[in-house]
Amino acid sequence: MGIDHTEPLIKLSLHHLKTSKALRNWGWETFGNVFSNAISAEKEVERLEAAVQNNAATETELLTTQTNLNKVIDIQDMLLKLKASINIFTEGDRNTKWLNDNELIAKDVVMYYSSLLNSSADLISDYEDYFTEESSYTSQLNLTELPSDEEIWEALNTIDSSKAAGLDGFTADFYKKARHIIKKEVVEAIRSFFSGANLSSYFVNTSIVLTPVLTPKVTPKEDLQKTWEHFNPISLTSFISKLINKKQDHSQKNTSAPSSQDYLSKPNCFH
Repeated sequence: MGIDHTEPLIKLSLHHLKTSKALRNWGWETFGNVFSNAISAEKEVERLEAAVQNNAATETELLTTQTNLNKVIDIQDMLLKLKASINIFTEGDRNTKWLNDNELIAKDVVMYYSSLLNSSADLISDYEDYFTEESSYTSQLNLTELPSDEEIWEALNTIDSSKAAGLDGFTADFYKKARHIIKKEVVEAIRSFFSGANLSSYFVNTSIVLTPVLTPKVTPKEDLQKTWEHFNPISLTSFISKLINKKQDHSQKNTSAPSSQDYLSKPNCFH
């Protein structure tokens, strides 16, 4: 694909950037400016409608032009829906009255979730051998073992193609359909991570989106979310990050995990 780099993960990110640029150019060359195209198509329909009334054009010509207009409008609608979804993630819901200061809101939500993650608990003193069985199970997982081609693509196929893309814009569906082109680069990148390479910011950057929790038997309009506990945070991360997590999950298949009953039979070590 015309890119050479010694670091597989960096090489794959460069492929991403090159592909994104090529797709943008293809979009302009194929569809052009969809908004000006729609205006031009509408004017052409109006011109032919008048021409048909004056017997200066045929019904067939008008029907062909109307079909073209419908296609242009469909493309325009698809683009508007895509832009609308992007605006939701990047700008938030501007129609929500209490969201009137983005900077203060950002600080408030960070403080709220930071307080949850930093909460402390007192441990009982006698827990030295408490997690012996769990520690033994973890050591058997071989989470850093280099995966085979089959393991990587098995993990890939378990990721839902309809899942939203991360900040890099690439979904599982893209990887599945372009497998014959990008398989080598993807396999090398995943293996380099399990060999000790760090993921670059391109792959680890994550967008945290807060989704409202709807109260049962209450319509969305009636359910006014006023505190952060009424929202669930979801993480939109890159596909490569998801793939690595899936591969690690699959490493647990052939290892017997401690049963839930084992945990229930132990006294609570927190108080």
